[in-house]
Amino acid sequence: GLIVDVAENGKEAIELLKKQPEYFYELIFMDLQMPVMNGYDATTCIRLGVSDYWKQIPVIAMTANVFQEDESRATECGMSGYITKPIVMDVIYTVLEKWLSRL
Repeated sequence: GLIVDVAENGKEAIELLKKQPEYFYELIFMDLQMPVMNGYDATTCIRLGVSDYWKQIPVIAMTANVFQEDESRATECGMSGYITKPIVMDVIYTVLEKWLSRL
């Protein structure tokens, strides 16, 4: 079955990753604008993690912004993909198929 966890901010997302065994999560949807720690900083921390799992887990940016600089910044911090709000379920399914079919 599919397990979904929700973090209120980037710091909490990192704590969730630390609590679970490696490869527990297969993909992360990361909001760029969050309190405490934004998605860019959280993804940078994940990519600096100590294992290949942290370096390779797909992290998909989610944002209301459609500016090229946001997409470029998402790529620079190590995000795997980028989708804009409002979220369309067909887009979510396409992202899941793309990144989870490799497992």
